[in-house]
Amino acid sequence: MKKGQRQVTIALMRDEIEYDAQSILSVIADTLPSEETAHVKHIYNDICEGENARRTIRFADTAFAVLAEHLHGYTATPIGGDITTDDIAHTPDVYTLAMQMDGDTSSSQVALIKVLSHDYMVLAIVCGWLALIGSDRLDYYAAKRDTALADAVKAADSHNRIGRVTPFFGNT
Repeated sequence: MKKGQRQVTIALMRDEIEYDAQSILSVIADTLPSEETAHVKHIYNDICEGENARRTIRFADTAFAVLAEHLHGYTATPIGGDITTDDIAHTPDVYTLAMQMDGDTSSSQVALIKVLSHDYMVLAIVCGWLALIGSDRLDYYAAKRDTALADAVKAADSHNRIGRVTPFFGNT
């Protein structure tokens, strides 16, 4: 860690993320036109049931990887030696972002990054599910997801003089 920096750890709870995604999809199901069948409405509510729970976890895992990559300037840690992967699926209960931030980063800024990161992951799960079932509401929620991700990155950059490292301009 560089002088003047501190590590900030943000924990995103998987069960809270899934609950919020399920809540959004329940609202969508409740607002479907009355001519929709009960089966169609049930599909929206079926996100965390049985085998669908595995799909939800995959959506969450992918969303977390994308989030960490977009916050690369703060979350990147060097890898010693070779990178190894395995074929064992993991199911984390907590997604943890360990970020290197300026020493004068405020707690309100960290709280904002946490809320926006949580929202991004929730909306990524919702978008994955809407794409899977072929919903016409996907574009709306995809735009909200993309905005939440951009806002999380902007919040991380807003008060940090470290900035993001770019190959052409150095630190910004």
